[in-house]
This record gives sequence, structure tokens and C-alpha cells, in this order.
Amino acid sequence: MKNIHDEVSRCIIQMLLKEPFFAHLLSGIVRNISKEIPTAAVGLRGTNINLFVNENFFLKELTTTSSRVAVIKHETLHLMFKHIFRMDIHNHDPMLFNYAADLVVNQFIGSWDLPDSAVTLATFPDLGLEPDQTVDWYYKKLAGLANEMRKQSRHFKFDQESGSSGGHAAEARKAADSIDESSSLDDAIKAAEKAADEAGKCAKSAVPGTSSDENSLEDAKDAADEAINKAQKKLEEEKSDMNKDDYDRSKQKLDDLKKQVNDLKPQGKPRLSSDWSNTSAPQSAGNL
Repeated sequence: MKNIHDEVSRCIIQMLLKEPFFAHLLSGIVRNISKEIPTAAVGLRGTNINLFVNENFFLKELTTTSSRVAVIKHETLHLMFKHIFRMDIHNHDPMLFNYAADLVVNQFIGSWDLPDSAVTLATFPDLGLEPDQTVDWYYKKLAGLANEMRKQSRHFKFDQESGSSGGHAAEARKAADSIDESSSLDDAIKAAEKAADEAGKCAKSAVPGTSSDENSLEDAKDAADEAINKAQKKLEEEKSDMNKDDYDRSKQKLDDLKKQVNDLKPQGKPRLSSDWSNTSAPQSAGNL
């Protein structure tokens, strides 16, 4: 396996050979191999600016030199635009500011290959985001989207995109809440299947060790479990009117769903985004 320090140095050199302009930004930076962040970051530690790199992410998740250089350049651009100093904790939603900052820097990656998880203009196709705008412009657009989605669901937690762990948790809750006294058994089972499916999608997008994702997954599992319990209650209420084979099939289906939901764990890969507010990460760190 490659030495992480040597590989970071090699990728920095690769970038500077093509883009020597960035040399002055990286000349005094402290390189810090750390498990405190899931991907990579720039941030302050004391009076020094640090480049933090997670070894597993850099050597295993990023499989090409081009994608590794893209990550280094991504962090260097955050330094150039002074994003780690521009977020106002009192006036900005930290997560939205992270995405807005990423929308700015990822337009300047050039020929290097960004990881698939990178936040780009294409991440939000319905917003009509214009290229070459400021971080404040993108922030206002994202804040508008977040406010609209919060209005649509009191359970929604903004988490990067419509297919996020927070979005799937909201859909699972909606499915569970749709089952009431007037629901038929068939409708209750379909709603339970829908809730379990959304919980499964939530698990696939939830990144291990990311508290917001793990909380969303717990919410999704709770909602799916509630939906299954409601369907099981309906089944028992109608048992006397059902033939044994139909009852057994429905019971087995719901039992399987419950086990499936209970076994769910976060399976997502770290997303290329920033998190200046992550208190478990180095101060003012921007996590990829």
C-alpha cells in the first residue's frame, strides 16, 4: 500500500507542475493525516492552516491520481476564496454554506476528475443555478430550496439533495403516517413496504460516522417499524375473515420487512462536501 504522506506530496507536486499559481497557498500549510474527518479538509489548528487528509478515503476511495489531485485542488481553492473565514455562524446555516462554497470551487477544478460525490451545479437541476456566481448567491438559492422543502414536510432535514438520507427518512415517515383506522389491509401493507424501501434507500446514502446521516437512518427505521406494526395490527384484526394461506403469506411478508429494517446500517460513501461547523473535526475544517 502506498505511503499516505508520499502520495499527498506526489499529488500536490502533480498539481503544481500544471498550475504553479497555487504554490504560494500551499507553501506554509501543515499536512495532517487524521481520522477526525471522513475525507479531506482545510482548517485552522492554533495559528496554522492545516490540510487534513483521511488515509482510507485518499488511498482507497480515490482510486486515480486525477481524483486525488482534484481533492487537493478543491481544498486549495477553499483557501484561495477564504471560505474558512467567511462563514458567519450567526447568519449562515453551516451545511448550506458548505454546499454553496463547494458550488463555487468545483467549477474551477479543470481537467482533474472530481469524485462522483462532488457537489456541483448538476446536483440541484431544478434550481437553475448559474455558473460563475458568488458563494452568497448560491447560498441564497440553496436557502430558498431548504425553506420550501421544510414547509412541505415537518420531518424533512436538508441533506444535500432530494435523494439524501434526510429526504428518505421524510418519505418513510409519510408512508407510516398514511396508515390510519380507515386504511385497508392491502393499503397498510403497501405503505409498510414503501416505508421499508425508503429506510433501505436511507441506509444506502447514510455515511457511517456522520451524525446527521445516522440520525436520519434511525428516524427512517423508526418510521418503517411503526408502519409495519400498524400493518401487523390490521392483519390480526382481519385474521378471522382470511383463509390461512393468505394470512400466513401476509404475516411472513411483514415479518421479513421487520427483520430487513432492523438489520439496516449506514452504507454510504463519504460525500465530497465541506463542513465548517463539524465540532468533532478540526476548527474551521472544510470536509470534502
